[in-house]
Amino acid sequence: MKKSWNGFSRIFPASPWKRIEGKKNIADKIHHLLTGAEERVYFSCSKGCLEEFKEELLQLVRRGKKVVLITDESFPMKEVIVYVTRKKEQQIGLIVDSRYVLSGEYGMGSMNTCVYSGQRNFVTVFKNALANEIELIKIRKGEKKDEQETICYKGTG
Repeated sequence: MKKSWNGFSRIFPASPWKRIEGKKNIADKIHHLLTGAEERVYFSCSKGCLEEFKEELLQLVRRGKKVVLITDESFPMKEVIVYVTRKKEQQIGLIVDSRYVLSGEYGMGSMNTCVYSGQRNFVTVFKNALANEIELIKIRKGEKKDEQETICYKGTG
């Protein structure tokens, strides 16, 4: 535990999330998260950002992991579920194995600042937000919202 300032750190333990700054630091964390994924990845970002991590995404597919992408342009890739939505700009969101979240700004012209957390409540809130975004995309595409697994686009290579 850190040094106390009037007992503050005894009352409030270390933060359940970390702030990551700088394009290289964020890229390293994304690479680490993607290569360490055991089950599934949900990745929401611009097509340009996806291009940056295409090799890691291909490795996930080769390893038989579920990959779901939410992006602003078509991104053909075999065995990947892709939802195309409005411009993502520098917004990025990543959920790995329903246990870790990275969210913030990444890329050219951005502040390159993200929050990373494995804290269960934060992960749950972020998963719900991403699920709602996917439902909204389905509704905008005119698909049945009560269908169990509607795929807006499934990559075929």
